[in-house]
Amino acid sequence: MMIKPTKQPFGEVLRKARTTARLSATAIAKAIGKTQSYISQIESGAIHPPESPERIEQIAQAIGCDPAPLFIAAGLVPPKLQSDLLRAYSQDPTATAQALSELSATGSTSVSLNVKVRDASVSDANNRDQRSDKHEHRNSE
Repeated sequence: MMIKPTKQPFGEVLRKARTTARLSATAIAKAIGKTQSYISQIESGAIHPPESPERIEQIAQAIGCDPAPLFIAAGLVPPKLQSDLLRAYSQDPTATAQALSELSATGSTSVSLNVKVRDASVSDANNRDQRSDKHEHRNSE
C-alpha cells in the first residue's frame, strides 16, 4: 500500500494508513507487541511518535505500508534514503542542505527528496569535472 508523505503529524499519518488498510488499533498493537492504548495515544498526539526506526518499521510492516511517510512524519530520514543523502552531503553539503531545506518547507515527498539529492550529486559531479578540466588546461599551457 502506498500512502503519500505529508507534513501531517505522525499520529494522523498512522491513523490514515491504518484505516486505509482497514485494520484496528488493537490489531496493529498486537502485531508490534504493544497495547491498543499505545496506538490510540500516538494517533491522538497524546504521546510522541516512536523514536526507534525499528518500531516505525514494525508499525509499517504490521499495516503493510511503505514506512517512508511514517519516518518523515516522525521527523526522521527513511533508512533507504540515508546512504544517498550522506553521499550527496559529502559531495556537496551546501546544495544538499539547500535541497533539504526546500523540501522541508514545502512538505514534498520522499521521492522528490531522492530526486533532489540525486540532482545535487549530479550538479556537484559536473562542477568537479569542470574544475578538473580547467586544472588540466592550465597544466598543459
